Amino acid sequence: MEMVEVDDRVPQYGGEQCSLEPFVEDLASWSVITFKFENPFGYEDSLVVELMRSTEWLEANHVDAGGTVRLVFEEFKVEDDGYVRSISSCPVIAQGEGCGH
Repeated sequence: MEMVEVDDRVPQYGGEQCSLEPFVEDLASWSVITFKFENPFGYEDSLVVELMRSTEWLEANHVDAGGTVRLVFEEFKVEDDGYVRSISSCPVIAQGEGCGH
């Protein structure tokens, strides 16, 4: 599986262009949440996922470090409770081609 860091820029699927303009203006109110999941496919390893989310999303989903949050990743057929390992400030996303994640 490919590793993509939170502040990496990646090509948009289907060749479409994306814009970060409305998002970048409010980046200070976003955080990076690191989740850990037990492997849903029966393997002994675990999955670590980093997501960028707004302060409003954190509050609405009662996200606190050390707690758990129910997440659904339809593309991976995963629906499970993720342990919140950490919450940190959002990094600066460089300008350039592709979408920032």
